[in-house]
Amino acid sequence: MIASKNKSQLVLVDMQEKLASVMPKEVINKIIKRCELLFAVAQKLEIPSIITEQYPQGLGSTLPSIKAFVNEASYIEKKSLHVLTMLFLIGI
Repeated sequence: MIASKNKSQLVLVDMQEKLASVMPKEVINKIIKRCELLFAVAQKLEIPSIITEQYPQGLGSTLPSIKAFVNEASYIEKKSLHVLTMLFLIGI
């Protein structure tokens, strides 16, 4: 089965400052590079993007190094760790 861009969505979940600060630097750097590739491909294919932020008042916002290469995305603040439930509720 081939994916359809009309039925696709890129979702980046909780790549936030305080969460990333406890990860090994080499790991977070690899994750950021892979996210950059995913967003570049999604933009080229015109696939919409969503970025979730878990309680940004306490955990900080999405990493600035990720925001730097995200051209368009919907940001969703959440207070529940159940991202799949949240995505279902907004109709994705």
